[in-house]
Amino acid sequence: MGAARGSRPPPAGMQTDLEPPPRPALSGRRSERLGFFFLVILACVAAVAVLIWPTFQAARRIVGREDLARDALLALGKRQIEFHETSGHYGFVGDLAGAGLLEDLEVTETDGVPWVKMDGYRIDVLLPHARLGPGVVAIAPDGSEKPIDADLATRHFSVVARPLEPGVSGYRMWYVDERGELYLNEGVIDDEGAARNELPIVQVVSNATLDTARALLWQKASEVPPTED
Repeated sequence: MGAARGSRPPPAGMQTDLEPPPRPALSGRRSERLGFFFLVILACVAAVAVLIWPTFQAARRIVGREDLARDALLALGKRQIEFHETSGHYGFVGDLAGAGLLEDLEVTETDGVPWVKMDGYRIDVLLPHARLGPGVVAIAPDGSEKPIDADLATRHFSVVARPLEPGVSGYRMWYVDERGELYLNEGVIDDEGAARNELPIVQVVSNATLDTARALLWQKASEVPPTED
């Protein structure tokens, strides 16, 4: 008898299921087109990166200035506590500088009024001049026409950091007072209010405090999502 059918070899030139046909090699022209395509993609990515990199770097610098201003503001608030321990009341920047408490900060003057200067930011101290109602204390900066209430100045102070050029050197304003709670105002939300760059006229007492006279919306910093680098 002859060999079993299953053992017969396949005809010459035929491929079995276990042996897939070889893939045809790419032609030289097709390889060149693919290479050119990938080079164009890389060039586009590089061009986009070059365009957005300066904006990205500028944003990082603004965030850095805002953080430095916040840290200086908190430091100034702590110096107020030290000043109060020896004097019995809170003081303006000039008082703290005169007591030797601001030697590590840059103190400058405008129209005879001392203030603390950080990179792109101005930090002012405000003291109370009147109580407007339960829990509402009116505050004023150094050099104001409103006389400071000496009794209230033994219990209240406010420190505010604001950008020297809103929208350029920074967006955020920072606020802290004798309670040690940090608040911020996102100037980018209100371009018109940010452009005026005004100081608050009353102490900030709670989250989402709206100062309608100054178009400032203060939020507790702990309740604001952290800024991404």
